[in-house]
Amino acid sequence: SLPSNAKLLAVGSSMDEFDIPKLQEQKPNVIFVSPGPTKESLAELVTALEPHGLQWIHTRSAGIDAIYSETLANSSDKIVLTNAKGAFSSTLAEYTMLACGYFAKDLPRLLKNKKHKDWN
Repeated sequence: SLPSNAKLLAVGSSMDEFDIPKLQEQKPNVIFVSPGPTKESLAELVTALEPHGLQWIHTRSAGIDAIYSETLANSSDKIVLTNAKGAFSSTLAEYTMLACGYFAKDLPRLLKNKKHKDWN
């Protein structure tokens, strides 16, 4: 769960979109990463905020390879790095079953037959 004092302070995908001095003053403890920012942007943000109380980095993706950098590898052991592994599992399973049925039952043929009122 989120630390009790977590709050949204900024949203952006490049360093130009962040007011670093203001963020440092506010002492954010969480970075929530959506797909898009580069490893370099996140590394710069971590470097700027780690000394000011950064505790947790969470990415919405299932893996961390898109955001992992030397900066993260060398950051404090106090920073927890988590991801959304498993968050999309049921959706992917449903899609897989749908795709299996689509191909097994030749859905395009069935739709064409329906359009022509051919029930064979």
